[in-house]
Formats: sequence, C-alpha cells, structure tokens
Amino acid sequence: MSFASEVKKELLNISSLDNCCKKAVLYGLLQGNSEIMITSSGMKIIVKSTILNVLKVMMPLLKELYDVNIGMSYKDEVSLRKRRFYYLEIIDHADEIISEFKLMPFTHLSRSDAIIENACCKSAFLRGLFIAKGSINDPRKNCYHFEISSSKDNLIRFAARLFKSKGINVSIMERRNQYVLYVKRSEDISSCLAIIGASSGVFYFEDSRIRRDLSNHINRQTNCDIANVIKSTKAANSQL
Repeated sequence: MSFASEVKKELLNISSLDNCCKKAVLYGLLQGNSEIMITSSGMKIIVKSTILNVLKVMMPLLKELYDVNIGMSYKDEVSLRKRRFYYLEIIDHADEIISEFKLMPFTHLSRSDAIIENACCKSAFLRGLFIAKGSINDPRKNCYHFEISSSKDNLIRFAARLFKSKGINVSIMERRNQYVLYVKRSEDISSCLAIIGASSGVFYFEDSRIRRDLSNHINRQTNCDIANVIKSTKAANSQL
C-alpha cells in the first residue's frame, strides 16, 4: 500500500468527529467526488470513488444528517488498466444537499460559509477533500510532494486560500485539464498532514525526513572529505 493510501486509510478511520465537523468533512468529500445529474424526475447526486471505505464513511453521515435512502453499486472500468469504481446514488433530499453543499458548477465558495465557520471544520473540509482528490509522495522513495487536484478551478483556489490562512505556502498549476494545488517544502507538507488530522502520517513523514536529511548531510560531508584528500594529495605531489 502506498503512503498516500496509508494516509487516506488513517483519515477514514477517524470516528470521533464533533457534530460541527460531520458536515464539514462531508462537504469536502462531496465537492471532490460528486456529480449532479438532471433526470425527468428531478436532480440526483452521483458519488464515485475507487475507495470503497470512502462511501462507507459517507453513507452513515448522509443518513444521520438527512435521513436519506442511498443506493450503492460498482462497475469495473478498463482504460490502460482495470479499475473498480464504487457509486452512491442520492435522490432523497438531493436539492437540499446540492444547495447546502454548493455542488452546482461555478458556485462561489467562501471561508465564511456556516459549514466551515470554525477552525476545526475548515480542517475537516480539507481532510474530506484530500481523501477525495489528494495525493502525497512517499518521502523515503521520492521527492517531497503533496497535492490536491480537481477539474474545478474554484474548488482548488478555495482550498488554497484555506491552506494559506493556516500559514502553508501552496502553489497552483494546470495539468491535463486539471487544476492542481501542490506543496513542495517538507515543513509545509508536514503541516498539511497535521492540519487534516493524519498524525501517524506526520510521524512517518518526519522520521523519513530526518533520516533523509541526515543521509544527505553525511554524503555531503563524505564528499567534502574526499575532495580535501584529493586536494591535499595534489598539493603534496606538486612539492615532490
């Protein structure tokens, strides 16, 4: 299992949510994973994910908050490789949910929204969004990199404002019709993990960073020692 998958697994296992944060984490998950469909009988919400536990977390939250009946299904899709996608179909209270969570395209997202009014709720929203659309490199194997990507420009810029409000240096780029929020500095990545609640992820990342920095320091010191030896040898030979 990749480091990103381990972090998402840890976040999905967070069960002790304050009541105010339940809607906030659902807000992030729906913004990242849902699509709106208009049918002859009205609007419905389709949630799509390759991670079954994402839907298992969303179902009880939706039932608790909105008392909805939800259908779940799956489908195997083949492009370059076979992948299984899991689906939730929300019809009951769909209009209410779409309005409250601002799921219609191009809807303005604001830090003053009641759902994420509290600091803990802003973190819960970012947690849900990372689970839906985030990724992070394993610090022991690759360069430092944390990102959240989406086809929604307004969503990525909104997430960037939330991270920046917490002192994180984030950047945005476009990549293959996606908008990507990314972080490169190791200290900021560690802070991102702490903000979204991945405490085990923080410990792993910091341990890996310390080991990596120590190894780089030793390599630099060794290279300097070798260079000094070569320099001294050349100086001695020139005196002969």
